[in-house]
Formats: sequence, structure tokens, C-alpha cells
Amino acid sequence: MLFLLSDLATPFTVRTFEIEVFPFSYKEFLEYYELDNTSDSFDKYVLEGELSGSYLYKNMENKYTYIDNVYKTLIVRDIVERNKIKNLPLMDSISDFLMDNISNLTTYRTIANTLNSNKIEANDKTVGL
Repeated sequence: MLFLLSDLATPFTVRTFEIEVFPFSYKEFLEYYELDNTSDSFDKYVLEGELSGSYLYKNMENKYTYIDNVYKTLIVRDIVERNKIKNLPLMDSISDFLMDNISNLTTYRTIANTLNSNKIEANDKTVGL
């Protein structure tokens, strides 16, 4: 079971310490897999992810399952529990949209339109709340 540092700090307030884990940089990725700096290597880095732990899996399906489980555990579960979110399909739709459009400018209207296309009734005013 994975916990955020703040989750651990509450029950163990007397003795806590922080271990920072960072994703592979592209340079570290090349060194670990003994690859040359090519466009194919960069594509592999982008597609397979640099998430710590995913490098242990050689099979792409297992690697993606690992990354998905980390996402569901750290992001979805913690956000849902902490904010007492009840409408999980709505949250899933919004998070999928934001992940797909991570480098694009996003407005409440585009999020509402995406939700409506997924049969979730929304408008820019309700999304903005």
C-alpha cells in the first residue's frame, strides 16, 4: 500500500523522514538501458515512461499496468478520499481529458463539451465551481 508523506506524518509525528524519489531524466534513462541518444530512444522514453519502478518491467503491458496502478493509488484514491468525491465517472472523465490535453490551453467550456460528449451533463459554470 502506498502512502503520501503527509499521510505518514500524522501517526508517526515523532520520527519522520523524507525520501525524495524522482523520475528518470532522459540522460539516466539512456544510461540505464544502454541506449544511444536517437529519436527512437526518445520515443521509447516518452512512451514507456520514466516513472520509478516501471523500468523493472520488460513487458509493455506490465509496465503500463504498473504506471496505471501508481496513478490510481496516488492520484485518484488520495484525491477521492481527501475531497470526499462521490461522482467518480465525472472525475475520471475530467482527469482523462486533462491528461490528454496536458500541454494545451484548457477552458471550462472545452471541459464541459468533452463531458457532454461522454453523456455527462455539464456546462462551463458547473465545471468552474
